[in-house]
Amino acid sequence: MLVVVCCVCWLSMSSATILINKHLMVDLGFHFPAAVAALGMAGTTVFSFLACVVLRIAPCSASVSPYFFFTRVLSTAFFTALSFQAGNTAYLYLSVAFVQMLKAFTPVSTMLCAFLFRLERPTARLIATVCCICIGVAASSLGELNFSTFGVLAMLVSIAAEGLRIVMMQHLLASKQFHPVEVWLYLGPACCIWLAVLIGVFEVHHMQDSHGLAIVSGHAWQFGFAAVAGFAVNVLAMCVIKLASALTLKVLGMCKDVGLVAFSALLLGEHVTGLQLAGYSVSLLGFGCYNYVKAADARSESQAAAAAGRARGQQQQQQVLLRGLKGKLPRTPSPLRRKQGMIGTATMPNAGCEGAAAAAAAAAAAAVERLAEPLLPKGVSIKVLV
Repeated sequence: MLVVVCCVCWLSMSSATILINKHLMVDLGFHFPAAVAALGMAGTTVFSFLACVVLRIAPCSASVSPYFFFTRVLSTAFFTALSFQAGNTAYLYLSVAFVQMLKAFTPVSTMLCAFLFRLERPTARLIATVCCICIGVAASSLGELNFSTFGVLAMLVSIAAEGLRIVMMQHLLASKQFHPVEVWLYLGPACCIWLAVLIGVFEVHHMQDSHGLAIVSGHAWQFGFAAVAGFAVNVLAMCVIKLASALTLKVLGMCKDVGLVAFSALLLGEHVTGLQLAGYSVSLLGFGCYNYVKAADARSESQAAAAAGRARGQQQQQQVLLRGLKGKLPRTPSPLRRKQGMIGTATMPNAGCEGAAAAAAAAAAAAVERLAEPLLPKGVSIKVLV
């Protein structure tokens, strides 16, 4: 039940965040994508601090050293900030529907990054699904009536940064057992640092000239909602991954994109051509096949690991059994000894063995005598005593 609630809440808040950010930047004229991204990230940082440190409703047990922060957290935060800033920039030049269609290209970027870092091996099935996605995205782009080269480039930068962010986030979560809220206690401030740099370089001068602060003060509740929604989306995404899986979050993201395309076309009045719908359908097909292949590969690896574990367990049991039997076996025969013109006499005490053990020992002694007889000189004989 908790998983269903988290999934529904993430779908709602993620869609609301996209629409409110679009409203702030386009309808209200606040053309500062890095500042809008910083709103959500600042809200995430503040609420994470309150939950983990002040109210203590979320655990804060992971130890983060300065070296770990500067090498792992700060690098992951850079690509997170770049993904958010470039993605918001795309909404200034492209329609909501077209941006969601371009997001279908995200698995391609993620897979290429995984290949680059040798986290995955390229297979024919994965490459086929990627080609299907590329064809669909290309068709969607050709069918866009209000095509913007800069907007598409910004979205491609966001997708590439998102792929790197996902791969680095996997490393980050694997190295520390972070709580879904706790991880943003460290990642949030690092993202705010990078977003502040982007604001200072690209936006602060234009913000002063266009009275950006006046827009914020005049619509404070809308900007406040954007900050709260950013926190909710980030934490709910971590909850879905922890309670369900990363694949579940991908499927939910695909459903969200389809819903936003339909919402934009039916209620926002954005024009969607037939070629765009056809291309987007092909992209969704490729995206679905990609998730299916990934799930099948993960299931095969899990089964192989389980089989290897069972084999190791059986081997260990056999070794223990053999060591136990070895202690119960009769003693081996002593070497042959020379005495009074004879090569020697070997003795093999039965060590208390009776019945079948005694018969086996006698048969072994007779076999030794027959094998040694042709090798002995004339007049010399051998007798194995049991």
